[in-house]
Amino acid sequence: MSPIPESVRVNHMILPGVTDGAARTSATICLKNVRRAWIVCSSSGGAAAIVTWSLFQATDIASATNKAVANAVPIWHCASTAVSDLFVKQTAGVLFATAAAAVPNLTVFEVDPSQLDVANGYDCLYVTTLGANAGNLLCVLALCEMRYQDSDGGPTIIVD
Repeated sequence: MSPIPESVRVNHMILPGVTDGAARTSATICLKNVRRAWIVCSSSGGAAAIVTWSLFQATDIASATNKAVANAVPIWHCASTAVSDLFVKQTAGVLFATAAAAVPNLTVFEVDPSQLDVANGYDCLYVTTLGANAGNLLCVLALCEMRYQDSDGGPTIIVD
């Protein structure tokens, strides 16, 4: 098994500690050279607010041409990482709404890039949020298993 830095790209899509009650849009990642991506969405903080995470696809990193992901993807959720590290598989979908609780929780979307509309050039991905309270801390990480392993850099997920 290859070390994570050689086979998996990890990057922030929403930086840790972002607090905002309004809708947020993450950075966009390129999945051209990705075999599988796990989008890890974290919400915590002092406000008992529902946070809805949604997946969108785009034709490039700038995301000017975009649309919602149409094909349902596997989703897992850990309702309170303060008391458990076990994830419960959820109904597959393209969005997930957390419970209204002021506890740290994690939601993981597993994205197979071939399920995006790649025939029409949609090979990039980003996340949006709705419902977070100004007291919630948000963070999104992308963990991308690359098609090609390369200890010297190789393909990236942050440029087209």
